[in-house]
Amino acid sequence: MRTRLSILALILMFVTGLTLAQQAGTALLEQGRAKKTAGDLQGALDTFERVAAEFSTSDRKAAANALLELGSIFETLGQSSRARGYFDRVRNDFKDQTEAVAAAGNRPSVRPADAGNAASPGGGPSIPSKVTFRTPYTEDIYGFALSPDGQTLVYQATTQDGKRQLWRQTVDPSAKPEPIAGTDGAGVSTKPFFSPDGKSVVFFAKQKLLQVDLAGGVPKELMETATFYGGSWSGDSILITTRNINATPDLLQGGRITGAPIAPGNYSAPQFLDDRRFIVYERRTQSSLVAGSLDGPVTPRGLPAVNFATFTKGFLVYATSAGTLNAVRFDPKELSSIGAPIVVADRVAIDRRAPGVAALTASSGGSLAYRESTTVNRQMMWMDRNGQLLGTIGGADAASPGLPRVSPDGRVVLFYRQTAGGLGSIWAMDVESGAIRQVQDVANVAIWSPTGDRMVLAAIRRGGNAPSVEVGLIERPATASGSSRQIGPPSGIVMPQDWAPNGAILCLTGVGATGTGNADLSVLPPNNGPMIPVAQTLASERNGRFSPDGAWIAYQSDEGGRNEIYVQPFPGTISQRQRLSLTGGVSPQWGRKGAELYFMSGDNHLMMATAAPGREKGTLEFSTPKPLFNSPLPQGAEYDTVSDGDRFLIIATIEDPPPIIVLNNWIPGN
Repeated sequence: MRTRLSILALILMFVTGLTLAQQAGTALLEQGRAKKTAGDLQGALDTFERVAAEFSTSDRKAAANALLELGSIFETLGQSSRARGYFDRVRNDFKDQTEAVAAAGNRPSVRPADAGNAASPGGGPSIPSKVTFRTPYTEDIYGFALSPDGQTLVYQATTQDGKRQLWRQTVDPSAKPEPIAGTDGAGVSTKPFFSPDGKSVVFFAKQKLLQVDLAGGVPKELMETATFYGGSWSGDSILITTRNINATPDLLQGGRITGAPIAPGNYSAPQFLDDRRFIVYERRTQSSLVAGSLDGPVTPRGLPAVNFATFTKGFLVYATSAGTLNAVRFDPKELSSIGAPIVVADRVAIDRRAPGVAALTASSGGSLAYRESTTVNRQMMWMDRNGQLLGTIGGADAASPGLPRVSPDGRVVLFYRQTAGGLGSIWAMDVESGAIRQVQDVANVAIWSPTGDRMVLAAIRRGGNAPSVEVGLIERPATASGSSRQIGPPSGIVMPQDWAPNGAILCLTGVGATGTGNADLSVLPPNNGPMIPVAQTLASERNGRFSPDGAWIAYQSDEGGRNEIYVQPFPGTISQRQRLSLTGGVSPQWGRKGAELYFMSGDNHLMMATAAPGREKGTLEFSTPKPLFNSPLPQGAEYDTVSDGDRFLIIATIEDPPPIIVLNNWIPGN
C-alpha cells in the first residue's frame, strides 16, 4: 500500500511539474508576442528563442509556436532562408504538434523585394516591417547612417571605458553590434555616410575626414577640416559641408577639393538625388532646402519647408519642425514635389538647437532608419565623498535636465531643461524642498557670480519661427527683482563657463565669434571689453573652470582625438598648460578651497588630484589623479561640487537612449 502511494505521489508531482512548465512556456510565448506587437523585435526574438530551447520537452506546443513566430519574423524581414529553417524545425522535430506542422507547411514562399524587403504572398504589395534596435550608450543620437542596400547600420557610440567610436549593426534583430576598428574619436553631432557600394564609411575625427573599410584596415584621410556637418557620396563625387559661415560646400573629385557650384550659405546635411543633382539644408534661413547641381545653377519648382530631408526611391522624406516624419513624391530632374505628403511616423527626433539635424537616414533601396523623439528621464542625487548615495532631490525629470551649477551658499541649483517647444530653458531648484521655478526661457547655460547674487545665462536669440544660431550673454540678478543687461559680443555663439573673483567671465565661443569653427575658450573682461583668447585651436576646448583664486583655468580638450584635462595659468597662454588626466577626462571642477581638482575619467570614474604650489614661483603641481569612488558613475552623468568635495550633486540618466527604428516597405502601393 505504501509503495502504491509513493508511486501515486511521484506521478502527481510529475504532472504538477509538467503543468507548471506548460504554464511558464505559454506565459513566455505571450510575452514574446506582446513584444512583437510593440515593435520590439529584438526582445521578441530573444523570448521566442528561449521558449524554443527551454520548453522543447515540457511544453512542446509553446516551443513549436515559438519557432513559428521566429520564422514569421524573418519571413517579414525578407530573410526567407532563415524563415524556412525555423519552419523546417517545426515539421521535422515537432511532428506531434499537428496544428503547428500544418501552419509551417502552409507558409508562403517569400522573396526579397528590394534590399531585404519582404514581398507579400501572391506577389502583391510588400508587407510593411518595423524593426527596433537598442544601441549602446551614445553622446549623439543623430549620428548614424544606413547602407545603400539597407542591410547595415553605422552609428556613434561610447564604450564603458570612454572610447568614442563608430559601431556597425547588421539589420537583423538576432545580430549583435560591434565596434569598427580605426574609428576612435569619431565626432559628436557629425553624421557618418556610406560609399555608393556600401563597403566603406566616411566619418569625422581629429579634425580630419576619414574613410574606413568595413572589412577592416587603416582609415584613409580624405581632407583636413576643422568641422564637419554632413556629406554625401555619388559616383566619383563627394559633397562635404562644414560649419563655415557663408561658404560653398566642398566637392571632392579624384583627390581634388573644389567648391560646389552653388551660392554661398550656411549649409549642412547634403544628399545627392542622382549622379549630378543634390539637395542641401541652409541653416541661416531656417527650414530651407536648397537644390544644386554639379553642372551649375538650377531652379527648383517645389521644395517643402523642412527641418531635414533625405531622398529615396522617388520620395523626399523629411522631418517637420513639429517632429513629424513626412514623405512626398519628388521628381529629382524637375526638382519638384508631386502631390500631397504622407505621414510616415509621428515622432522623429530633431535637434532644435542645431537646425538641419534630425535622427533620420535612408538607403537608396527605400529603407528608412530613425530615432523617435523622446524625453529622457534624469534624476538629481547627492553622493558623499565615499560614493555613497545620500538621497535624491526632486523627482525623475523627463525634460532632460543637465548642466547643474550649485550656488555658492549651496541652497539653489541652476540647471538646463528641454521645454515642450524643444528649446532649452534655465530653471532653479531649491535644494531643501526640491521645488523648481523657471528662471529664463530660451536659454541653455547658466552660471553664478562668485557671491551668488547675480548670474549670467546663454540666451538663444529668436529668428522668425525658429531659433537662430546666435547665443548671447545676459547678466541678471539671482532674485526676481533688479535689472538685467546684455553683455559680451553682439553676435555669434557665446556661452558662459565660469565667473572669476575679479569679475572676468570665462566663455565658450565658436562660429562667428572666433572664426575657427570649433569650440574655444575666451574671457570677457570685467569692463565688458573685447574677448581675450584663452585656448583657441583647431581642437575643441570646453568646460572651462577658474580656480577659486582665479589664477588658474582647468578645461578639457580633444586635441589628441580624446578629451583630456588641462590646466593653465590665468592670465596665460596655451603653451603654458599642463595635462592632468592620463586616460581621458571631461568636466573638471575645483574644490571650493582650490586644494583639489575633480574630473570624470574616460571610464566614468570621478577622479581627484590634489593641487599644491610648485617649487618655482607661479607654478602649480598636482598629484597623480585617483578615483574618488570605487564604482563608476553612469555614462553621461553630470555633476557639481558642494563645499570642498564633501558632497557631489549628480544628474544621471535613468533610462536608455531612444532606439533606432528601421522601416521597410513603407511606400504606399509598393
